[in-house]
Amino acid sequence: MYSIIFRIFTCWTFFESYGGLISKTRNHRSLGILSSLLRDIAVLFRINTSTVQFARLLRSCWDKRRQQCYMMRMAYDQEMIDLASELFRVFAQFEYCLKATGYCVEGAGDGANPDWQRFARELSALTEETGADVIEAVSHILRHPPRKQVYVGGALQWRDAAPAAENENDLILLYVRRVRNNLFHGGKFNGRFFDPERSRKLLQHSITILMASILMSPPMLEAYEHRTD
Repeated sequence: MYSIIFRIFTCWTFFESYGGLISKTRNHRSLGILSSLLRDIAVLFRINTSTVQFARLLRSCWDKRRQQCYMMRMAYDQEMIDLASELFRVFAQFEYCLKATGYCVEGAGDGANPDWQRFARELSALTEETGADVIEAVSHILRHPPRKQVYVGGALQWRDAAPAAENENDLILLYVRRVRNNLFHGGKFNGRFFDPERSRKLLQHSITILMASILMSPPMLEAYEHRTD
């Protein structure tokens, strides 16, 4: 009886430790490693061995699965960093294309500001694009739009706030800019990504929407391919 209680207690301790590891990783792929750990435990329960040997075997299984989880988290973090870098690259090139093709307005101090609003007005409807990746990206960003970070009563908060937009294209591109701004201005990253699974989808879909917008506009595509330099 003591042996069974010891085994249950030991397994529960390791299970809770793994739960803490999952909370740091916070993505669905960690569930696969959890399943593997549970299978390890089920096998160990059927082995006729001493409690000391059981604890050693369980520790070995735990170390193996923990290493897998850390490696997975490192790969996931690198994927997020790569996505963020790609969004910054595409976004910067997109704004260059806007200005190079005349979508430009005078800003403060004679600054040259990209005219996103006029571009959105003149672009064919993004919601009518037939490419599966564009349909998914547009649908996702409209159904799960990025929130706005606000400062209220001396505290940072996130608020569901749709920006004022001329049309649906304008709204979609405003959301893309909000994704970029939230990341670039420290709302979603402090060395680690906040809410990484949601952030990953928004980054991916924002890149897709920007690239689709370029492909839909021949002058923008020329500028993107450096044919107007």
